[in-house]
Amino acid sequence: AALNRNIYLTNIYKRISRNIYEYNPEKFPLSDFTFERFKFCYYTIQARAFGKRLPWTALVPFADCLNHSNLQTKYDYNVDCNNCFRLFPTGNNFYSKGSEVFNSYGRRHNENL
Repeated sequence: AALNRNIYLTNIYKRISRNIYEYNPEKFPLSDFTFERFKFCYYTIQARAFGKRLPWTALVPFADCLNHSNLQTKYDYNVDCNNCFRLFPTGNNFYSKGSEVFNSYGRRHNENL
């Protein structure tokens, strides 16, 4: 899986860097935009992004402020064409007025996040 991911990222990097450099070589020198920097940026975004249930990957800064808890949550976007991101409890979970809202990154302890 790690080898396939590296091949996938290498291909993305080559396509993006070629296109950027072709149109703006003076602004985006390839010596500054290395594969190692690309991977760092990619993994940083993926670690914070929502996207499993969305048609694209999205950064949601407000949701990123939530603490983690092992509880069932769901999220969606643009229900009824409202252009809103929603994160909500599912199953038997609910939030009382004034209580802390959590996000779930799956069944794992905070030390593993």
